[in-house]
Amino acid sequence: MAQFQHYSIIKAALFRALLFALIWWSFTGGSTTSWMVGIPAIIIAVYISIKLEPASQFSISGLLRFTPFFIQHSVSGGLDVALRAIRPQLNINPDIIEFKPRLTPGIQEYIMLITVNLLPGTLCTSLQDGNLQIHVIDKSIDYLSELKSIEARVADIFSLQLEQLAG
Repeated sequence: MAQFQHYSIIKAALFRALLFALIWWSFTGGSTTSWMVGIPAIIIAVYISIKLEPASQFSISGLLRFTPFFIQHSVSGGLDVALRAIRPQLNINPDIIEFKPRLTPGIQEYIMLITVNLLPGTLCTSLQDGNLQIHVIDKSIDYLSELKSIEARVADIFSLQLEQLAG
């Protein structure tokens, strides 16, 4: 049993290292010079996250399916906001919306929160009692379907069926 738990911790540490590396990469715009600081920061973040949040089961194939989605939304989110900023007329109609994910509190909710922040024109303002409050740049856009898509992809990382979760 202890050997299985040790394997689970190693698997969780590798998953988190990859996740934190993706986050670092997206924040630094892929700058290779930033990795001298990024690698030690990622190692420290993995260590602290394992201490604070015990290992969770996850799917490597789910993570591999999530990675291109994450990268695509990082790039498209940045481009969309940049285009809105340089246009003479800002195309904004802001609002605050709420979304209650069916994910387990902890790492699953945090991954969703980080990913939501990468959607074009969205920023999570709070996570309280399992509810995400999200500032949107244009309330005429259907963010609900995008949020459900993110939720499903995060659930896939952890091999969860959303129908079986509370909600």
